[in-house]
Amino acid sequence: MPSHKVHAIVGKLVLGFSAKEIDDIVDRYKHDLARINCREFFNQVSIIYKKYGEKGISYFALHHYLDKLTSVMRGRMTKLLFRGSNLDEIKKRFIYEVREGLLNEVSVLSLFTNILHEQFLYTPKNQEYFHAYLYREMLVERGEYSKSTARRKANLLLEIASECREAMEEIKRTYSSDYEFFAFMKIIKNSILEAEGGVFGNLDKIMCIILTEDAQIWRRYFGQDRYNKILNVINCNKI
Repeated sequence: MPSHKVHAIVGKLVLGFSAKEIDDIVDRYKHDLARINCREFFNQVSIIYKKYGEKGISYFALHHYLDKLTSVMRGRMTKLLFRGSNLDEIKKRFIYEVREGLLNEVSVLSLFTNILHEQFLYTPKNQEYFHAYLYREMLVERGEYSKSTARRKANLLLEIASECREAMEEIKRTYSSDYEFFAFMKIIKNSILEAEGGVFGNLDKIMCIILTEDAQIWRRYFGQDRYNKILNVINCNKI
């Protein structure tokens, strides 16, 4: 995961805001638990919203996006090191794969931002397995995932969405009206979308911040020569 220094720099870049307390909340328990556990997600969001408002939720979501981005980058960079000599083509392919890795992530966040994933929140219980089957087949047809990987992603999405529906019903009962509940859900969605837009709108710059601010970690992982090649391919010296 990126250092809290990276989280703070990127927070200021895309949101004009950062808060170490939010970083600590996200990392306090099992790392990134709120990204796959809906009850923990709402628990942390409620704490953060009371103190920091909508911007706090955006920063909370941004922390998770940066953690995932670092993981995606590490996997795609290993491939990048063994591709051809045309740096522009290598970078173009690398950026494409990083974007796809983020867009196709299955998480609580994706239920609020990915149209295909969001549908799982509102699929009737007696139709959810059929919906998961269609989603799995779509992933395979697109040629980006094997059948086993597509099945894992669909099953995880089904599990998270099912838990979220239950959690949302419990939370809904604490509100005096449906209007207030759905208004809060809209605040959560818009805040997450702000973070997502900030990441995709500044992807090159953010990747370079991650690579240069946490340089020691990346050097240890790849070695100095490969680390230098990565910086060269992404043009970090020019950003």
